[in-house]
Amino acid sequence: MKVVIILLIAVFVLFYFDVVDARTWYIKADGTGDAPTIQAGIDSCSTSDTVLVAAGTYTGVGNKDIDFNGKTILVTSEKGADSTIIDCEDSGRGFYFHNGEDSLSILSGLAITAGNAEHGGAISCENESSPTITGCIIEGNNAGTNGGGIWSLSFSPIITNCTIRGNHADHMGGGLCCVNSSEIIGCTIEGNSVVGYGGGIWCGGSSTTIINCNIVGNSTYTYGGGILAADHYILIADCVIEGNTSAAQQGGGILCECDSAVITNCTILDNTAETYGGGIYCDHHSNVLITNCTIVGNNGSSGGGVSSYSDATIENTIVAFSTTGGGIWCGYGAEPSISCCDVYGNAGGDYACANIDTTNCISADPLFCDTSQADYHIFDTSPCAPENNGCGVLMGAWGIGCYHQVPLLGRNGIFVLCLLLVSIGIFFVAKNILG
Repeated sequence: MKVVIILLIAVFVLFYFDVVDARTWYIKADGTGDAPTIQAGIDSCSTSDTVLVAAGTYTGVGNKDIDFNGKTILVTSEKGADSTIIDCEDSGRGFYFHNGEDSLSILSGLAITAGNAEHGGAISCENESSPTITGCIIEGNNAGTNGGGIWSLSFSPIITNCTIRGNHADHMGGGLCCVNSSEIIGCTIEGNSVVGYGGGIWCGGSSTTIINCNIVGNSTYTYGGGILAADHYILIADCVIEGNTSAAQQGGGILCECDSAVITNCTILDNTAETYGGGIYCDHHSNVLITNCTIVGNNGSSGGGVSSYSDATIENTIVAFSTTGGGIWCGYGAEPSISCCDVYGNAGGDYACANIDTTNCISADPLFCDTSQADYHIFDTSPCAPENNGCGVLMGAWGIGCYHQVPLLGRNGIFVLCLLLVSIGIFFVAKNILG
């Protein structure tokens, strides 16, 4: 016991002095802070130091193409990304991670705009660098090849609570291009564009996780308006994929051409593909599981909701109100497994598949609460509620959110009550007359 206590005290002392020794370097846009530029602040840092960036707009040498130099430090803003801006002035990028930075190398709360580079208009992660990027705004940047906003050729960068908006790339990943494993959590990926592949996100590593993100209004001329997944494995969970466009080809919302993909609890709305898969396109040999999703109002000439060239599995999902191309479309003899789904009201038919078993699926109005307000919860009387279908499962991503109000008496009940009151009145009048 004495040995354990001594070790705990030693660990505490080491931790205490490490924290005490950590310093904060305060940077101001006019150069009058503790160091004249953000880069100079980083160069001055020791392990666990903080570079605190005051509100303002930062330009010029030392305030772009910023290099962490492999240090485990925090670079953060004092007032948040809305008021702390790195303006690359259309030359160079904001940050370049290429010295093996890990998750303790943290970039937080800065906006990066007007970056222009071959790869990674705002941020590039290379050479086994896996930083944490959180609370940043990446807007209006351009890449001549890949990653209009962020380019990752690294192990596992963590990107959380960022807004990645209005960026452009010529080849892959208008917003983000992740060639290796990545975690993208709680981000808004909006209004990005690419000539080639993946308007919002292109990911092609060993594994990618995209959780609780809004992928909205991105576009590509070719494949994958919102997300193009070419990974060995990808998880897309609790996301909204809305209003993305593949102008000439496939996969308006999501295009999967990966070994294994799980798409769960996602809302996939109003996406458009010129050809296959307005909502989701499952390419040949892709092992795709789609579960508990709400797929509504999508548009594609072959498969407005889902287009499958593989034997995908679709479970507990609503596919409804596709504007063209049908609900679920199968190509080249594909035989997806479809169970406990509501496929309803799709222009061009609910199914365009041969040799599929839909006996435990339904085709009925899902009774959304209020689509005009983007509320895709269902009424308690919906056939997609667990109590109201033979599978006993929730279909769709939203659950019950509104209730059918049943009048206490109903129209017939009111009529009967009126007759009863009239009868009682006649009885008492007759009784008084007859004494």
